[in-house]
Amino acid sequence: MSAQWLMDVSASTCFLDPTCIFLPNTTADVSTAVALFNEHECTFSIKGRGHSTVPGAANIDDGVLMNLRHFDEVTINNNQSRVRVGAGNSLGDIYRALDPHNVSVVIGRYDSVGLGLMVGAGLSFFGNRDGLAVDNIESYEVVIANGTVLHTSTSSHAGLHWALKGGNNNFGVVTHFTLRAFKNPGGVYGGLVTYPESSLDRINDVIYDYHTKGAVEDVLTHVLPEYGYNGTTNETTNFSPVVYNARVNALPPSLSGWIETPHTNSTLRLTQYHDLVEEFNAGYPDGLV
Repeated sequence: MSAQWLMDVSASTCFLDPTCIFLPNTTADVSTAVALFNEHECTFSIKGRGHSTVPGAANIDDGVLMNLRHFDEVTINNNQSRVRVGAGNSLGDIYRALDPHNVSVVIGRYDSVGLGLMVGAGLSFFGNRDGLAVDNIESYEVVIANGTVLHTSTSSHAGLHWALKGGNNNFGVVTHFTLRAFKNPGGVYGGLVTYPESSLDRINDVIYDYHTKGAVEDVLTHVLPEYGYNGTTNETTNFSPVVYNARVNALPPSLSGWIETPHTNSTLRLTQYHDLVEEFNAGYPDGLV
């Protein structure tokens, strides 16, 4: 088994050695496999895109790795109010499929990350208005331990539906998600702003003001403050994705502090969501987003 193959099937922080790798094509394949695993007490793990760093979650030693990479469906319903996505998609795959239709869903913000966050919590560009990603899931298609395929919602298998929103892979193998969808204005204003160490005191005040006022009063805003330390130069910098979920050509007053603070670089512009998630993902090694 080559090192590249291991990179393809596991998070870089979780190199394990499965006995075999199973790549199902349909939910029926998953159902048959899970029933067999249960009958024969066979240990297995479930991988979407391998984002999880928990040992045994997205890979396994001496067991079966079920890789859902073939579950790559992204289907918008007729009135564009729901999107059905397969568990093998990355977030970037979904944004690239939806952007041409000016349709959005509440998912994460980094291109290569998979859909494990949809059974965890899930921070998004739209969190100030719409909450967590799991708050916006209308239905799960899930295979439970005996191989039965269930479609959960608030009105069908409601207890399991609730448990899956944070239950990770403990209750079954989720093969598809049906997400609440909404129209977007055809663009988003955002980018990455980088601040030198000399600006950190001021940017810390901006962060406080944003979380206590800006994010509350203007729910179209999204900022993810991040810090980096360079051990060679002994220097700390801030590099923050700053996003306004509207088709505008400049930041609104609720985000003005982010551009008024002295900075060394800014990529702020009117763009598309898939472009933002690709930019925010760039530069991070596997396993760190």
